[in-house]
This record gives sequence, C-alpha cells and structure tokens, in this order.
Amino acid sequence: MAVLGIVTAGGMLMAKTQIMKAQDARRKQDLNLIQKALEHYYSDFGRYPEEALVEDCGGSGLDPYLEQIPCDPALKSAYDYVLLASGKAYALYAKLIWTKDPVVTAIGCQNGCGPGNAYNYGVASANMSVSSGAAEEGVQPECGGPGNWFCFSSVCSECCPGSNYRCNGSGTRCILDATCGN
Repeated sequence: MAVLGIVTAGGMLMAKTQIMKAQDARRKQDLNLIQKALEHYYSDFGRYPEEALVEDCGGSGLDPYLEQIPCDPALKSAYDYVLLASGKAYALYAKLIWTKDPVVTAIGCQNGCGPGNAYNYGVASANMSVSSGAAEEGVQPECGGPGNWFCFSSVCSECCPGSNYRCNGSGTRCILDATCGN
C-alpha cells in the first residue's frame, strides 16, 4: 500500500510539473506572438504602441497585427509591457512558473527582470535587453510606500512628481510625457 502511495504521489508531482511547463510554453508563445505584432506596428507607425493597447488582456488593440491580446494562461491577466517614453524601445515580461527553465539564465533573468525585478522571462525590441534595467525608465511614483510604490496606469500627474509625467501602463513608473500638463 505504501509503495502504491509513493508511486501515486510521484505521478501527481510529475503531472503538476508538466502542467507548469505547458503553461510556461504558452507564455513564451504568447510573448513571441505579441512581439511579432509590435514589430509590424513599429514598421507601419515608426514607434511601438502605448501600454494601454498591449496590456488590454483579451482586447483587440493591436488588430490587424494581432486579433486578440493573449493573457497569462493561469492568472488570466495581461503580460507586463514597458514602453520607453520615446516609443522606440520596449520590453515585454512574464513570470515563468518552472524557474529551472534554462531560458531564464540564458536571458539573464535568474535574479529577476523588469519592473521591480518581478519577472524571469521576457522579450524586447532589438535595441533593448530584457535584463538591462532600461525597462525601469522614469521615476518612482509617489503613492504607496516602500515595496509598494504605485501610480494610476496611463494617468498624467496623479501620484507622479509633476504635471509633465504620465504613469506607465503597469502602474509602476512615472515617465516624462510632453502631452501631459497641457
């Protein structure tokens, strides 16, 4: 009976690992699909789209480049898209569940990447690295507190250091924006 219990527990653990790997494969595929759409958008408009279009999980903001914005398969939430204020570079982040995936180390995210180093996988425009820290462009918001600073996604000045700042789409950084304060 004990042997049967051990075999059953081992089988359940292997099944859980395979589910995690499958969800991570989906995350990687989703980011690659979004990346292709972003590059086509850039080719047409000379800049990458605003955060609100890309972080609209399930939305069609990138149509005709991508019919529907994919969502994280387990969390059902948007992937974190960080656009530099110039619109000329971006990084797109996800958190892989199977942390032993060799790609985590290969892209330099074993100690975290992206806003708050909260992610371990990402893709980026050719002129940016997901592990470079460039995704932290902008300044820290003024609402919240240590470990929980925030601003209101895509809103000008609120929780930012002045009227010429706009909160990024993920609510993690205040970025200079010439259209704010006018």
